[in-house]
Amino acid sequence: MRLYWHAYLFSWFSNLGAATAQVNRTIDDTLGEPGTGIKPKYFGIWEDASCNICWIQPDPIRGTWTSATYHPEKGPVAIQLPFKGTAIYVYFILANTVESGATTLTQCDFILDGQKVSTYRHDPTSSMDLEYNQLVFTANGLSDDFHNLNISASWPDLDVFLIFDYALYTSESDPPASGTTVGSDSTLTPPWIMASSSTAVISSPTTSPSPPSPTSSPSKLSPSDVIAISVGILSFIVAISSVYLAYLYHRKKNTNRQQPSSE
Repeated sequence: MRLYWHAYLFSWFSNLGAATAQVNRTIDDTLGEPGTGIKPKYFGIWEDASCNICWIQPDPIRGTWTSATYHPEKGPVAIQLPFKGTAIYVYFILANTVESGATTLTQCDFILDGQKVSTYRHDPTSSMDLEYNQLVFTANGLSDDFHNLNISASWPDLDVFLIFDYALYTSESDPPASGTTVGSDSTLTPPWIMASSSTAVISSPTTSPSPPSPTSSPSKLSPSDVIAISVGILSFIVAISSVYLAYLYHRKKNTNRQQPSSE
């Protein structure tokens, strides 16, 4: 009986640790996600860091970037990001004024699992500096399941410029094995046609929100979470101990009753 309870407690604590562990994984614009082979899929005409004739040449820490200049007459451009997790964060490099006078307005739609959820817009300032690590889209509270995020530009009368850098997503389970197809097969339908609802335009914030750590180590729990989990564990231990002690007491009592009385 004692071994049973020890095994049960060990199993319960192991499941608790697995349930509370969260990891943030990176999807690079060019390299994709290391270990799984999952990469962004691009629609339309895009350039990357190997472009020698591009007017705008970013120099991010990761060393990679992918950009597109959308003109209505050249057709839509889009990115498809498959992932399996409960949250996703998308980071762009934002352009401002350039000497060439090239298009630097940033505007794009975000379509999550077939639903248009937001539109991001950044109007270029008078500065000639590029803005790195800019969080342009966040979605959290998702089911820990397969999802597809599409980023697209397809307006009939607007020229825009997009520089995708990387995305982070949060997962509570192991990543899919390399070669696994993530999400529904929406590649047959262009992402800009999939949208079925929309929200207001989200302009560029004055300050960039704090990004989650782009690491694969478990994310830290807040103090309130630690206290809540500790109280829950302690309560569980007390309850189990009480049941076990009651079992021992009644077993001993029954054993004493069954013993023959001495004459």
